[in-house]
Amino acid sequence: MKHIINYLGALLAVVLIGATFTACAEDDEGSANVGLGIKTFFPTKVVTNQPMTINGSGFSDVTEIEFPGGIKVSNFEIVGNDMIRVDAPAGIPADGGKIVVRTADDEAESRLPLTLGHTVVSGFSKQPGEEASGGELIEVYGTDLEFIKSVELLDAEGEPQIIGHEGFERKGTNKLTFRVPLTNIFKGSFAGTLYTYDGQSISMPELAYKPSAGVPHWETVETILWEGNENLSGGAQPYIGSDAGAEFVKNNVEAGQIVRFYIEPTEEEWWFEVFEGHWSGQYGKWTGETNPEFKVGEQGYVELELTQEMIDAALKQQWWGGIFVIQGKVIVTKVTVIQDVWVEGGGEEGGEDTVTTIWDQETKFGDWSATIAIPADQFANVNAGDIVRVYYKDKGSDYLPLFKHVESWGDWNEFQALKVEEDGYFEAAVPAEAVAELKEKGLRFQGLGFTITKVDLIQHGGGGGGSDSSAIWDVETIFDSWSATIVIPAEKFASAKAGNIVRVTIKDKGSDYNPIYKHVDSWGDWNEFQAGKVDGDGYFEAPIPAEALDELNEKGLRFQGVGFTIVKVELLP
Repeated sequence: MKHIINYLGALLAVVLIGATFTACAEDDEGSANVGLGIKTFFPTKVVTNQPMTINGSGFSDVTEIEFPGGIKVSNFEIVGNDMIRVDAPAGIPADGGKIVVRTADDEAESRLPLTLGHTVVSGFSKQPGEEASGGELIEVYGTDLEFIKSVELLDAEGEPQIIGHEGFERKGTNKLTFRVPLTNIFKGSFAGTLYTYDGQSISMPELAYKPSAGVPHWETVETILWEGNENLSGGAQPYIGSDAGAEFVKNNVEAGQIVRFYIEPTEEEWWFEVFEGHWSGQYGKWTGETNPEFKVGEQGYVELELTQEMIDAALKQQWWGGIFVIQGKVIVTKVTVIQDVWVEGGGEEGGEDTVTTIWDQETKFGDWSATIAIPADQFANVNAGDIVRVYYKDKGSDYLPLFKHVESWGDWNEFQALKVEEDGYFEAAVPAEAVAELKEKGLRFQGLGFTITKVDLIQHGGGGGGSDSSAIWDVETIFDSWSATIVIPAEKFASAKAGNIVRVTIKDKGSDYNPIYKHVDSWGDWNEFQAGKVDGDGYFEAPIPAEALDELNEKGLRFQGVGFTIVKVELLP
């Protein structure tokens, strides 16, 4: 009996081994020939004429795509066996549905439904009648704003000009930001137009536009807080920045500014989380469902608006940790902060522009090895706010121009953040922090998909100078006891707007330093101002809260404190 059992056991083992080999062979064959199938598509929400891609397998023989509502499309591009490009057709029902691809003898349906979007604009950062200067950012608010494809404004000659979606500063579902062309903008009042993929024309408020004159102004710059190549997919939870927030202190980071995390998903069901740098709370979470525009292997970024509580936590010394802790299924390459920086600029408004050609050798940028370096001597007289304008031709579908540092070949982020596109050229204002390096090293360009014909340096006439028209108090006052005070009269705030900066320049800062924004009549602490107060090198400042405007216009503003001397007070845009 024992021999029979042994024989049956051996026979069963042989059968199982054979079955295993058979199954493996079938799996291998199946992986080599997956067949027709939809793996994913992007975007998952569309409007009519929205370009989209479908990814999967077996697409080489597809003859028809059926969209929700039974709408059949035969006009599409088969990029390869695993990708199709197609524009979303008209007539997709509001509740959406599945996508079906068909060959002559097979069909496959998407796992997830396609939904229909509709752009609704609820407001703008600029109100009718307000001024919009060249280089200034305008924000659009609403829902489904990702379907806005372009903005139409008037150029300097009064002719329509289009700012395409690739020129938007930031583009999201609920907020879109674009920059007014620096110099090629009509001087006068008009209403711009937003255009969507599905044919909507949405009027903007009528604004008073004027070109940049190279005078002192605010510029939006992107400053690197951390840079690396952290793959978090294996469970890594690195600290970003240092304990006590040296990166925030060094770069004068303030509440309301935006921190940007550059990420690259490593899998379809990716996720990314940001925590306080000592694990005291979660600041943000993003996933493949909340941000379907992100694709595996392609870099994008997510943003986090800083609060004063976040900054206070980062600055607290705990002898371990950092500004943030991060984790997820992504690769993180860079963390930056987006800030509005005051550029002193050169020249009084109204002078003549001086245009100097600093490069005139036609250069084709056909691959990434192409580059030009404009020598430092061409920037001997450069000033902050001057314009570097690059004329080009032969713009290709892969068009991508980059401002670069000469020696490191690294992206010059301060320039890139200010780059705007015009018809036949792109340009950027010279950031204040770039002047010294331009004079010492020069400027490099690299990129793809265009040919540079010349580069001009445009300077507003007259050079620096001009009176300090932003000062609203210029009587030097010592605050050596709590009886010291000044009152800035209400008429100084007649043109003030919410978000303008009240900057107080100081000297003789003592160990008992304690400056306070106060109500004029009651002498009470003005808590809304105090909450926004930050200290800089030789000054403190705070943005004007919206709820403070009426009282400023009626009563003015008081300062009290001890341990410093006020030199002047300025009202800045």
